[in-house]
Formats: sequence, C-alpha cells, structure tokens
Amino acid sequence: MLHGMPPSWLYGFDAHAHWPRFDAHDHWRRARTMEKTMHKALRLQERAIEAARQQVARAQEPPWRALNEYEAEITLRLPALADDSLAARVSEDGRSLTVTGSVDSCACQDAVVAEIQFPYGHSLSAEDIELSLQDGGLLTVKALRKKPSLGVKIVKASPPPEKPPARDAQAEEMALESKFKIAVASVVEQASVVEKMKTAADVDVDEGGAREPEAADEKKTADEPPEDEAVPPPSGSGKASAATMPEEGVAVQDGEA
Repeated sequence: MLHGMPPSWLYGFDAHAHWPRFDAHDHWRRARTMEKTMHKALRLQERAIEAARQQVARAQEPPWRALNEYEAEITLRLPALADDSLAARVSEDGRSLTVTGSVDSCACQDAVVAEIQFPYGHSLSAEDIELSLQDGGLLTVKALRKKPSLGVKIVKASPPPEKPPARDAQAEEMALESKFKIAVASVVEQASVVEKMKTAADVDVDEGGAREPEAADEKKTADEPPEDEAVPPPSGSGKASAATMPEEGVAVQDGEA
C-alpha cells in the first residue's frame, strides 16, 4: 500500500499538483511588459510637464511689437550670463528660437534661458532673424517677414535719336548776313523803281500843262486867214461876190459875162 500509492495526506505536499508551475521565461516577459508601460507613462508625463511649461512661458513672454508690415521685434530680459556664452538656435520647424547660455551662478553646462515663438504663423530661417544684446541683459529679437517676390520685366531702352550735325556759327552768320544784304538790296531797288515811276508821272503832268497853250495858239492860228489873202470889201448892192487876188499869170474872169 505504501509502495502502490502515497497516503492521502501527502497530496498537500505535492508541488506539481497543488502549486502553479514556475516558468522563468514568463516571468521576464511580464516584467518587460510592465517596464514598457511605466516608461510610456513617464514619457507622457514629461510631455505634459513640457507643454505646461511652454504655456506658462508664452503667458509670461512679452508680446511682439509690429514695426511695419514685414518686421516685428520683441525684447526680453535674460539672467546674468557668462561672457561669450550666449547662443541662439532656430528650431527644426522654423517656428521658435531657443536661447542658451551659461549662468554665472551655475558652473554647469549651457542651459536654455529663453524660448521664443515666432510671429506670422509660418516658419522662418536664420537669415530672417536679427539679435542684439544691450546692457543689463536686454535681448532684442527682430523677425523679418519674407516679402513676396515680384516678376521683373526687362524693357530695352530705345536708341537715342540721332544728333543733328554741329552747326558752324561763322557760316550761319555769313549766310544770315548775305540774306540781309539781299533783302536790303531788294527794298532799295523797289524804292528806286517807285521813285522813277513817280518822277515820270510828274513829268507827264508838266508836259500836259505846257501843251495846252500851244494847242490853243495853233487853233487860233488856224482860224485866222493867211496874210497874203485879201478880204474883199462889202459891196453896196448887197450881192455877194467872191473875189480873190489873182495869182501871177492867172486872169480874173467876171462872173457876169
């Protein structure tokens, strides 16, 4: 009996029958899963803390001041930093600026002293940022907005007009003098012609006045009989007779034969 089956009270001490089987591989698998879960929860917690810190920093950050349509600046005060330890870096997405430096009171490595979010809502490059540090730890950051590019149309200038040949002042003066002399000569000639015409008219008038007495004398002479003709005396009987003085060799015949 003892050799065939163990007594019933021994079943309680049977590790394989009453206790769960111990597996080392399963133990490490469960431990690894728990570790991953804790690590994930820790990362989520770190992200939440960083988001809260950025939100507080943005709330405390002074606002950007617009200089014009394409420029804006912001001024903030930094803690006391070691000389030549200030540095700035644009984030990979181009939307923020991280300022680092070595604090005088801490001998540790460079720490983040400011993180600034850019305005305009789009990414910027390092060429679009200007930094200037003033006395007292005042840092001024100027952001330059990219201006839209404009197309440039190249227009070729038209060739200049041809210049007239240079004028010779002496030749022009001589030409003008010649024209003036010709004009003066023409005026003098016209005046001479007019004077001649006037003189001729005056002569004609004088000759006409002198010819009128001569014409009257000629008419009077024509009306008077010639001296060698005899005027017969009037007859007593009242008969008209035509008696003329006979010429030499011509006999006078009486009308009453």
